[in-house]
Amino acid sequence: GRVDQGVVIKGDNISGRTLVAGRSYDPGEAVLTVPRSLALNLQTAMKCLMIRERTGRSILRNSLQDTIALCTHGSRTVPKPMLPIIFLSFQILSECRQSCEDQPSALASYLRVLPSPPDASTPAG
Repeated sequence: GRVDQGVVIKGDNISGRTLVAGRSYDPGEAVLTVPRSLALNLQTAMKCLMIRERTGRSILRNSLQDTIALCTHGSRTVPKPMLPIIFLSFQILSECRQSCEDQPSALASYLRVLPSPPDASTPAG
């Protein structure tokens, strides 16, 4: 991927990390490009979670198939637009766990720019 040199990551203890423009941009000018092979989507999430399950490193309590069934046919079904968000979150959590276990993660550079968790002593909102 590539980020234009006019875009910088700034961070502070309140808002975390943010991409900000360091120069003016023309309408339609590319600011950030992500190669398709590195883009996170429902397909990459499912592939990641299937591999983790097959290798005994799943973060899910139940099997992936049972988790999908629970989300789509359970007593409290998840609205369809939320499914990709849920499974992308599982993928990111799985990659974070892998990274914490000192194993190489395909998303290592992405994980490094995620905002830090909020400080438990800082009031929300």
